[in-house]
Amino acid sequence: MSSTKIGVIGAGVIGLSTALNIVESIPDAEVTIMANIFSPNTTGDYSAGLWEPFVTSGANILRWSKVTFDHLVELAQSPLAGRIGAQFCSGYQLGECNINWSDIVLGFRPMTKEELALFPTSGVTMGSFFTTVMIECSMYLPWLMHRFKEKGGLVFHRRVNSFEEIADEFDLVVNCAGLAARDLTNDNTLKAIRGQVVKVLAPWIKHFVVLDHQYDPGHVAYVLPGAKAVTVGGTIQEGNWEETVDEKDKLGIWKRCTELLPSLTEAKYLYDWAGLRPFRPEVRLELEELKTAKGKQLPVIHNYGHGGSGVTLHWGCALDAVAIVKDTIQKYCTKSRSTHPSKL
Repeated sequence: MSSTKIGVIGAGVIGLSTALNIVESIPDAEVTIMANIFSPNTTGDYSAGLWEPFVTSGANILRWSKVTFDHLVELAQSPLAGRIGAQFCSGYQLGECNINWSDIVLGFRPMTKEELALFPTSGVTMGSFFTTVMIECSMYLPWLMHRFKEKGGLVFHRRVNSFEEIADEFDLVVNCAGLAARDLTNDNTLKAIRGQVVKVLAPWIKHFVVLDHQYDPGHVAYVLPGAKAVTVGGTIQEGNWEETVDEKDKLGIWKRCTELLPSLTEAKYLYDWAGLRPFRPEVRLELEELKTAKGKQLPVIHNYGHGGSGVTLHWGCALDAVAIVKDTIQKYCTKSRSTHPSKL
């Protein structure tokens, strides 16, 4: 029998990590990534890449987070760290946070009075200090893609509008379409949460600072130093589908963050960015058995709805998706067939 043909929809951090783990775990499969947006134009390319579980609901969140944290720690300690922008980063989480992942990060402890005094405008009376990991996605995503292609993976520029249109081309499909999964699956629980940030150069800022409780709903304050730039944010605007930069939001972000961290004031401005996070009450990671109009049974493994925690969850979710793919192949033992669309 010819190799199993597996289609992966989406080329963000979820899609690429899932596709790479599939091709590495099932080397005799023919794995194809299909997407209409690739790095450097994905939402992930502009994220700060900070490991922190912003999505906390769902039975598997902490397990996925821990698996991903361990993966990123390994990368940050490896010779690849400089190439992919993986680094340890310590800093302050200001406010009374119900943190249930404190035993995953390194050196978690309450802030001292002296440390709290560093942020007099925050109004907080408590906070925490810990070390986590960051990954520069504008470097990490191309590396994932390179590894995927090295292992024989195929990549096609294609917008997938329905599972029906690709059903004859693949034995099974993995849906990592992010926000596009809303239309692809008719999932009305999947919503856009708009984020806006400012990217600046401020190499003197070595610690992250996050304050998320003081300001109006939808507006937070965080300063996150990365491999290429400092990410200054931000907004959490549910149901806002606008991807252009809002000047009012920009001014608000800068005001909140320079009040919080005055040393940021003279930072060199690089650019603004706004994008949409694919939020769902719970991450959807499961098998769905679809039947096409022609009567073909098409297994679809869904892996979407990670909100602002794509980086934090990606590797753990990818490994679970691979396990489902293996079980599905064993169950269906379908025959490969059909052709591919035009190659990139």
